[in-house]
Amino acid sequence: VVWHEVAHVVTLGVTENLVSRWFSEGTSVLEEWQTGPSGFRIAGTDSHRSVPLDVVEAYRDGKFLPVAELDEGFIRPRYAGQVGVSYTQAGLLCEFIAAAYGQSALAAMLAAYADGLNTPAVVEAALEVKPEALDAAFWSHLDQRFDGIDPAGFRQAATEQRQAAAREDWAEVMAAGERAVATNWYDVSPASPYPLLADAQEAMGRRDEAVATLRTYWLAGGRHTTPLTKLADWLDEAEASAGANVVTEAAASEPDALAVRKSLALVAPLIPEYRMALGEALMTAGLAAEAQTEFAAALSLKVHDRADAHYRLARAHHAMGEAKPARRHVLMALEIAPAYIDALNLLTEVVD
Repeated sequence: VVWHEVAHVVTLGVTENLVSRWFSEGTSVLEEWQTGPSGFRIAGTDSHRSVPLDVVEAYRDGKFLPVAELDEGFIRPRYAGQVGVSYTQAGLLCEFIAAAYGQSALAAMLAAYADGLNTPAVVEAALEVKPEALDAAFWSHLDQRFDGIDPAGFRQAATEQRQAAAREDWAEVMAAGERAVATNWYDVSPASPYPLLADAQEAMGRRDEAVATLRTYWLAGGRHTTPLTKLADWLDEAEASAGANVVTEAAASEPDALAVRKSLALVAPLIPEYRMALGEALMTAGLAAEAQTEFAAALSLKVHDRADAHYRLARAHHAMGEAKPARRHVLMALEIAPAYIDALNLLTEVVD
């Protein structure tokens, strides 16, 4: 939300409010996708974000507007849901322009709006193509991007998956989930089939497949906390069982728990348990300075076990060679829990 609205401040401000509605919304949606938890990226992976099925259906029904008329979808909608569809279309179009013409093309379009040009003139001045040519290239891109997505098939399979889960028929949950994923592999909505599919795979003793399923969900932009917590915990367990010096080929292809825990802390920054877990993962990775931030955040959020939070913050300061704050926080931990053995041992180290 912050990145989306800050982008509006930029586009409206730099053009003195002359920017078109579709372009301002499109760049804001693009910022939303590229920045923060919903835009978390792993180098070398597919960057496509999840697109709601109603948007796919609107495109296939010919309801997407040409770029020269896209403002109409925001200010004069002609069907229910068109404003929402227009937000996504604008974001997809800005994403396509950045990919096809370079990020600088968006800046050039913004400058052209600041000069008082309308959308057709902006497209010609900044991209050196006719609006109709841009539309044709964009439609072709969407044909490829949406190829293979079957909304009706997805909804049917997802319904069957949920019904099977209610019966705890894990074999059918897995079969229906695989059908759902095959018909819409980017769905990471609250009703996404990925988490239930992973639960079924885990229930049937196929942990490696469950990890791979949640990894796909995460890379596609899935940011619901329950499946991500499971993924991080499973990755921690896999790393612990493999041993510090053993990395299997499968494990090397997976994201590490630290990256997933960073996603969790970004998605739910006011949940102290996520900040504590991230802090501990950062300590394990030797990133004590970053861990300090997370432990301090957890304390500010009134984490339930304050003694433990003070102790962990003291550990982070101690790892950084900062004796004074390390001593202060370990004493605060012991003030709450005088018999806390780990804190007593740390105090001895700090004093020494």
